[in-house]
Amino acid sequence: MRKLILAITLIPTLGACTHDLANEPSVEQKIRLVKYNCARGDTLSISFSSSTSKDSAKNKIAIINGFNKKPIILKSQPTNIGFLYSNGKYTLKGNGEHATWTVGRMAPMNCWLGSKKAFDK
Repeated sequence: MRKLILAITLIPTLGACTHDLANEPSVEQKIRLVKYNCARGDTLSISFSSSTSKDSAKNKIAIINGFNKKPIILKSQPTNIGFLYSNGKYTLKGNGEHATWTVGRMAPMNCWLGSKKAFDK
């Protein structure tokens, strides 16, 4: 009898704890790792991340590692050609194998994919 009373009181409580996953928005996240070598000898390891969900537009960020002691997170900005990520202080702009890295009001630094310098300025 005790087991029956215990079961009757616990079943509604357990039912309240369940979570309906069918109503959760599905999120798909893609991550691409890229390594840029820059003119001043810096190496930027960048994690380009984009996620989509049913409820929101596509969210893109770039996480910069290797320039500072802490990772730098940049949000995608609208551009006609290539890509542009910025947080106000740091800016990464590029198209394909070439990119420019800007910190504050410093002159932009030319960067390229791979071990060979792709261009001289």
